[in-house]
Amino acid sequence: MNAPTPIKPSTGTDAFHRQRSRCIDAFATAEAAVVRLLYQFGEIGGTKPIAAKCAALGLVKASPTYTKQRKLAIEKLLTALEEFLPTRADMAHSRMQIIDLDGVKHARFVNSAATVLPFPPCRLLSFDQMRELTRRVEDIAGQLETA
Repeated sequence: MNAPTPIKPSTGTDAFHRQRSRCIDAFATAEAAVVRLLYQFGEIGGTKPIAAKCAALGLVKASPTYTKQRKLAIEKLLTALEEFLPTRADMAHSRMQIIDLDGVKHARFVNSAATVLPFPPCRLLSFDQMRELTRRVEDIAGQLETA
C-alpha cells in the first residue's frame, strides 16, 4: 500500500488578488494617518504622493504641543513606512501576474512607468511575503493613528 503524500494546497490567483487589496488598503490607512497628523500640525497633505506627505510630516518642527519625543517616534514610523513605498508603488501601478518559480507561486509586478524600458525590472512577492508586508504596514498604520 502506498502512503499518502501530503500536498500543500496551492494559493490561487483570487487569494493573491485579495491579499494585494488588503495590502493596498493597509497603505491607504497609513496614508490617512499621515494626512491626519499633517492637518493636526496645520499642514496640508492635499493630493501629494504619499512619499511627499511623509516628507512634509518629517519637516514639522517640535513645539510645546508636539514634543521632541513624539516627533522622534513619528519619524521612526515614517522611516519604516518609507522603506515599503517602492513596493507599494509597484503593486499599485502594475498589472499583477501570477507566476510559478520552483513550485512556489509568486505575484509579479512591473511598474507601468518601467514598461518603456528595454528590460523592465519586476518585483516578485510570494503570498507569504505579501501577507507579511500587509501585517507590517497595518502595524505602522495603527501606530501612526495613535501617535
